[in-house]
Amino acid sequence: MDDPKRLADRGAQLFERLARSIPVQTEESVGQAKSHFSIFNHDDLMEAGQFSALMSINSDPKNTGRADPKRALDLVEDASSVRDPGMLFHALALFATHDPAGRALHKPRMMSLQPEAALPATRPGGGAEGATGPEAILDYWRENAFANEHHQHWHEVYPGIGVIRPVSQIPPAFVTKIQNAGTLAVLDDNELRQVFRRQDRHGELFVYMHQQMLARYDAERLSNNLPPVVALDPDSLTTMIPEGFSPGPDLAADFGSRPPGTQIQGSDATVLAGWVDAIEAAIANGALPLADGTSQPITLTDLGDQIEAVHSLWRADFDADALGNLHNAGHGVLAGLSNVQAGVMNSTATAIRDPIFYRWHKLVDNLAASWQETQPELDLSDAPAARLAGANASWSSHGIVLLDAASLPQTAEGTIDQPAAEALAEAVLGGANWDTPAAVGAIGGPGGESVTALDVLTTEMRSAVFPDPQTPGSTVDVAYPSHKPFAYALRVENPTPAPVDVTVRLFLCPETLAEDRRAWIEMDKFPISLAANARRVVLRPDTDAAVVKKPAEPVLSPDLVSDEDGDPRCDCGWPYTLLLPKGTLAGMPFRLLAVLTDAALDQVAAPGMCGSLSFCGARDDVYPDRREMGYPFHRRWPGPITDTVSATPSIAGRSVTIKHVLLSG
Repeated sequence: MDDPKRLADRGAQLFERLARSIPVQTEESVGQAKSHFSIFNHDDLMEAGQFSALMSINSDPKNTGRADPKRALDLVEDASSVRDPGMLFHALALFATHDPAGRALHKPRMMSLQPEAALPATRPGGGAEGATGPEAILDYWRENAFANEHHQHWHEVYPGIGVIRPVSQIPPAFVTKIQNAGTLAVLDDNELRQVFRRQDRHGELFVYMHQQMLARYDAERLSNNLPPVVALDPDSLTTMIPEGFSPGPDLAADFGSRPPGTQIQGSDATVLAGWVDAIEAAIANGALPLADGTSQPITLTDLGDQIEAVHSLWRADFDADALGNLHNAGHGVLAGLSNVQAGVMNSTATAIRDPIFYRWHKLVDNLAASWQETQPELDLSDAPAARLAGANASWSSHGIVLLDAASLPQTAEGTIDQPAAEALAEAVLGGANWDTPAAVGAIGGPGGESVTALDVLTTEMRSAVFPDPQTPGSTVDVAYPSHKPFAYALRVENPTPAPVDVTVRLFLCPETLAEDRRAWIEMDKFPISLAANARRVVLRPDTDAAVVKKPAEPVLSPDLVSDEDGDPRCDCGWPYTLLLPKGTLAGMPFRLLAVLTDAALDQVAAPGMCGSLSFCGARDDVYPDRREMGYPFHRRWPGPITDTVSATPSIAGRSVTIKHVLLSG
């Protein structure tokens, strides 16, 4: 096997070459408009997944346990003159993400491979690029390089075709057949299901991750005085779409512009609407129709798989003719509304730039939410005996305290010293101070130390410098939002004579949407242990949030590298810089909620694992929470959310303001 560094460098160079290649002109495609690979296209998805599997098998064809990824790179390079570079790039990304040998390749970050995808569509002094009309004010959020990278990488971590099984788990006869043919096309679907595997709760996570993106987008819209996103109407899909989108000069070579006022063609609209009707009918019946004429009770994973239109390998039993290919086909149809060539909706690396992404996903999410509404309402009877201080105080619990991270003890590396910070929080907020609300400002400790309590969290717009692909040697300033670091201090009590383990779940919501369960944003989720008859002040830095990529990245830069342990799955997660909605200059009111659940039932993973546990699962491929994703907002509540919070000891809420601060200069 090659030297690890040489191998990693070769892999990085191959990723870069593929990222900058144009589609190969085959005999059939000469004279046609340039087309691009897309995972939203079923055949493209199949081709890339199968090529990725071929790479894994070629790396260790005799199942020796000593895989050599050099053979996989050779395979890609041999194919690069005749196969679509976009397909090869995605296949190589799947290999680097899911194959243990492939992780030695160290896939470069998107903003390093394709810095043009991190640049704003509108340049100073340039034309009217980006979104049109009122939507343009949110270009900074939709074009955020971290957010786009997250969306692209999530679809690599959870590919629609599934992931290759270890070669040792594939029947040797299949391996031999694939090796002899040089392709997986010699296998039928039943055999392919023994080569690939589905990841735990893929369909449910597809629904939840995108629903959370919508909740965050709506909070950002309110921060900019725009109403929540309006779904495309499935009954009127041919209605004119007022907002348009142009990708700008840096992406113009790869994507077309969608002018304002475009309309979905009647034939496409009829097909999409028919699939929506079929899914709605299945939800009303409580069962998905199967190909043999019977039906199967709905689970959110099956429904999510069907709506997303994951590969037909995993929907083989369902009535594909009736239920269709909704999510993926919708991406393709909307991408096709652009001029000259497909628009940014064609690629997971750019789709979220276009406002139409959110209108389409709101339609998709409405389907999943309508099924949730048919399920029994939220049942809190399994709540633990543990409680938060001031739990019965409507949106004014003194059990949830926000602290300025800069006021907490720091390590030599500039991070929060967790043991020292928790001891200080205990000293100033626990003991005799347990029932005393934390006054805003400095709170003195017994040894003369102090912490700073907050009731206002602040955001700001920062600037990053990227190379300008239009003018070599020049740079472009890229504005991106971030926030001032903070930490939660939670006063949690166990009034029982036995120790208990609980899961802390934290959520945030704009005050005006607080009664809409779908508007709540997951902020964090982590387990804690409580001694018998004890009170404890739990200190949790925002950098540890279960939703964000680890380690948290507070600064945007084209020079960021992948996770050092060589596992690209660890690069999966929501950006730390977008943890908070922007808020307003005057200060925007939000609700912050803490929910305690029984850790023995949850089995939530301990902190410290790589990636975002909430959005990306865990390395062992078992989603690290037995409860339905988004609990307790995965169901109808038994009454108004505010009333339920006030009546439930294991749930507490408080008000908080998010203020956007303009930086001088």
